[in-house]
Amino acid sequence: MHPILGYVDRWSVKPGGTIALMASSAAGAAFETRIARIVCGDPNPQGPGYREIAMAHASDGAHPGLDQKTHPGSWARVASLDLGAAGATIAIVATIWPTTPARGRQALVGWRGTGGATLSLELDEDGIVARAGETRIATGKRLVERAWYDVWLTLDPVAGMLTVGQRPHAPHPGFADSGTAETPAAGTSVAGAGRASLAAL
Repeated sequence: MHPILGYVDRWSVKPGGTIALMASSAAGAAFETRIARIVCGDPNPQGPGYREIAMAHASDGAHPGLDQKTHPGSWARVASLDLGAAGATIAIVATIWPTTPARGRQALVGWRGTGGATLSLELDEDGIVARAGETRIATGKRLVERAWYDVWLTLDPVAGMLTVGQRPHAPHPGFADSGTAETPAAGTSVAGAGRASLAAL
């Protein structure tokens, strides 16, 4: 058996109606389909057992496969986000519930200006990370999986400092997961219009 991912374009259809099946077959391998009425979908051996009734249909049989990549998860793109005039302090704040904090670099909020300047708030093995251009600073505090946190960054171009922080909503005894850090970011400026993304590098 090879992996197949599929879905239909609607949950139900009336007699005589149509329904479309979208399928992705790993490596483009051919696959077979058949229609069945499910009498009992419980495969538990302690239960009544799985039972179905075959429903002959013209679509039964082999079909050519196509490998169609998917990128599951929730993310958003903002086509234009204006951060205002140069010289103003910028703050990005988010409340997160990380499910894979040990997986590596993961974007929370990212911004790229029309002139190429970048600013991002991220999560990785070093905790919460702020990046402004080539400047990077991390809290150094790993996050607990599936726990709520407030996280933030600030970029103060006047003071020339980039700051990052994280704070759990509830204490985790024996686990130091709250903290802030800052680093000089002289000459780093983000301003004006750019495009932004949420939960997407």
